[in-house]
Amino acid sequence: MAASGELNPQDSPATKKVHWLRPMLWLIVGIGLIAIIQALPHLWSMKTVVSLGIGFLTSIALVLWVLFLSGLRWPTKLGILSPFILALVVFFSLFRFDGLYGDMMPRFVSRFAPTPEQQLADYQKEQDAKEKKETSIDLAIGPRDWPGYLGENRQGIQPEVMLNPDWETHPPKELWRHPVGLGWSSFAIVGDYCFTQEQRSIQQDGKPVDAEVVVCYEVKTGEEVWKFGEPGRFAEPMGGDGARATPVVHQGRIYAQLAYGPLLCLEGSTGELLWSVNILEDNDAKNLHWGLSGSPLIYEEMVIVCAGGGDGKSLVAYHKLTGEKLWSGGSDQAGYSSPLVTNIHGEPQIVIFNGIGLVGHDPKDGKQLWSFPWRAGPERVTCSQPMPLADYGVKDGENKIFISASYGAGSALVEIQKEGDGFKAVSAWESMRLKSKFASLVIDEGYVYGLNETILTCLQLEKGRPMWKGGRYGYGQLIQVGDLILIQAEDGEVVLVRPNPKKHEELATFPALSSKTWNVPALADRYLIVRNDREAACFELTLQEEETPEADESPNSEAEETPASEETSE
Repeated sequence: MAASGELNPQDSPATKKVHWLRPMLWLIVGIGLIAIIQALPHLWSMKTVVSLGIGFLTSIALVLWVLFLSGLRWPTKLGILSPFILALVVFFSLFRFDGLYGDMMPRFVSRFAPTPEQQLADYQKEQDAKEKKETSIDLAIGPRDWPGYLGENRQGIQPEVMLNPDWETHPPKELWRHPVGLGWSSFAIVGDYCFTQEQRSIQQDGKPVDAEVVVCYEVKTGEEVWKFGEPGRFAEPMGGDGARATPVVHQGRIYAQLAYGPLLCLEGSTGELLWSVNILEDNDAKNLHWGLSGSPLIYEEMVIVCAGGGDGKSLVAYHKLTGEKLWSGGSDQAGYSSPLVTNIHGEPQIVIFNGIGLVGHDPKDGKQLWSFPWRAGPERVTCSQPMPLADYGVKDGENKIFISASYGAGSALVEIQKEGDGFKAVSAWESMRLKSKFASLVIDEGYVYGLNETILTCLQLEKGRPMWKGGRYGYGQLIQVGDLILIQAEDGEVVLVRPNPKKHEELATFPALSSKTWNVPALADRYLIVRNDREAACFELTLQEEETPEADESPNSEAEETPASEETSE
């Protein structure tokens, strides 16, 4: 016991020892865990989320230590924390959250910059003040048109157009650019007109209301021809609000699946509503976390969509003229890709890459014929289109379908075999070397090209052997135009790449857009139309038949390239 009149040092706030070892260990452990997460293979899509979570929890732990465990005086505590609090206040006073990039990294923009919706409202006031001209719309589909999501037959191929890749001598000519409503919809292009889906404010009973809007524009001018809005709004702060699917043009009508459920059939020349049905309500289905994204498939007399309902209400067919339900089948959760039709063992089947994996349905009654489980993360994010090899002219590709997804899933070549009176799906090979998160892929001469997360990658289709990876394009999109691959990079750049299994061969690039872009580009004849969640633009491209460049004029890419033999876990 201390002598009378003496003060025990342990009882003196002024002399109490501060143990800094514990918070230093927490900080070291937090940094170490983040480093380990960043180095882990096959976790690309979740690296940012997990790392930010660890950083946030570590920061909270350090703040709690300062406040309650450090033994510091309150003036000292406030002196330590005040600079960080002030920095946060200043940052969020200057910037606002604007969604996520494809790698889940938060995006911030100036709080004083107009929002995309404010920019659209200003533009719409100017457009509404203009006198609308009478227009006769011809929607007869030609061989160079792009009538729906990923073009004709949903393959992402424009075979009738051969681009001149010498963009230094013949740069793309910008025809127009203007604001558009929120959403990740693409364009359908037929003749002189193009169609997309946007989130806008419309007038209803004299009051402004939120609506997802199908819009018709002139291809060469960008002038709005007509619009039809259905009140409602799909809102998701991380993925962004607004439309997901792309309209389909068929026999003079426009079919559009809205992100919150309504399936619309519109008169193509006027935008008049012919019929509508809410596929979620009609099939007792819940919406997806990121919203309905599948574009309608027109097959014979049917318009086919994936509602994702249980009890046999997953894939649904409606009569294309009346909206009457014809059949439904399967009980799987919907995914984010779109249904397509292909021949399996000589008979047509509807194939869908849904929430559980790859599934085949009988188009006569919707009966599920086979399935191949391929789950992509807890939210089951299957975005890329399945690719029946025979439809791409691959030798010995009959009854084989290529699929790819992110969130730890990877790629697989699935073979559909006959089994008695039915079918079974088996894996020919599987690979983690190509994990496509958002983008569909390109097949050329027995090789598949796609974005392995953010890096362009080439695999041999027969065995899944990796050939190369090179060029970072973010979480963008790919289509094939003639003998070239056209990439819409996530940062807005448009890039031409020659499909070459021996090396990454970038030919040309130009800045088409200036913000995050997840939308699929559309190309009809010489007109490339691109958009994101705030603007759209149209460019006129030079074709090979007009000006043929020398074979050696296109420079190879300087971008990072890694031979397959040196490939890392990326």
